[in-house]
Order: sequence, then structure tokens, then C-alpha cells
Amino acid sequence: MIEGFSVLQGGAAALLAIAVFLILTGRLVWHNQLKQVRQDCEKRVEQANDETARWRSAFEYSEQARRIDAEHAGKLLEFGYATNRVISALPVAPKGEPDASASAAMEG
Repeated sequence: MIEGFSVLQGGAAALLAIAVFLILTGRLVWHNQLKQVRQDCEKRVEQANDETARWRSAFEYSEQARRIDAEHAGKLLEFGYATNRVISALPVAPKGEPDASASAAMEG
């Protein structure tokens, strides 16, 4: 033991120095502050979950619309192919007919 200095005083000073260091570096916080941080974190997580649900709903809606569009496009293509077959099967007008110029334009 050093003259005028006790080990207990040194231990208490060391503990105080460690506590101040932990508080200043942000590793030691008050319970109320920790509770506020947790509440803020939970609130942000809830907002993120709500936003995720909203985006998921929008995605599902757009995918449903895309499927309907693809189905309609397929039906329009089938109709176009059928129309093309019907038009191709029509007889060509003879040269002397009034519509012969229209038929000749289609052939050429």
C-alpha cells in the first residue's frame, strides 16, 4: 500500500473511469433511453412491414393484369390468324371485274 492511497480508492476510481468511458462511447445508456430506441426501432419495422405488404399487393395486382393482357393478346393473335386465312381463301377477281384493280393491288 502506498502512503495516503488505498487499493479501495483506486478500485473505485477505476470503476468510475470505466463507467464514464462507457457512457461517453455510447455503450452504457439509461433504461428509458434504451426503451425509446427500441420503440423507435419497432415502429420503423412496422412501417417497413406495411410498405412491404403494400408493394406485394401492387405486384400481385400488376401480375394479374399482365396475365390478362397476355391472354387477350393471344386471343387477338388467333383472331388475326383466322382472319388472314379467310382473306387468303377468298377468290381473286377476274381482270374485267370492277373490283379487279383492288385484287391486282393485293396480288402485287
